Amino acid sequence: MNQPELTRIDSPIHKAYLIVHRGIARLEVVELLSTGRTTVGRAETCKVVLLDSKCSRQHCEVFYRNGSWHILDLESRNGVTVDGVRVSGEQPLSLGESIGIGACTMVLTDQHPDSAEATYTGSGGNQTADFEIIERKAGTQYDQPSGVQRGFQRKEGA
Repeated sequence: MNQPELTRIDSPIHKAYLIVHRGIARLEVVELLSTGRTTVGRAETCKVVLLDSKCSRQHCEVFYRNGSWHILDLESRNGVTVDGVRVSGEQPLSLGESIGIGACTMVLTDQHPDSAEATYTGSGGNQTADFEIIERKAGTQYDQPSGVQRGFQRKEGA
């Protein structure tokens, strides 16, 4: 007996994440599903909104097709880079690759970065994100309630 072909609905859903950075600050983590396209741009209608003057309203799309993730530059003015190389049209993506748009960087990974052991596979093989959170020891001016000044004492009866 012939088995029916898998339809898009019956196909397994592949999941990945885009970790969006601006400099060293992580802005957000966006879940990608293989069932749709994720649009990146300045427009509020995009799933990933980048408030960057070098980012077009509809800058690029990330999607899953034929067993791999792809990126498509939507004829943006300033272009898209993958690991520092400019993308022309559509290009396949590998886990761990870095996507550059203006001052923002997005990294494609298969595990949520807040999971216990976030790893990704890129050109360097499996890598583990090892880091520890360091607590700030000294306070700053912003740790005090508004209007409170250090070292200022109010005179009685004034």
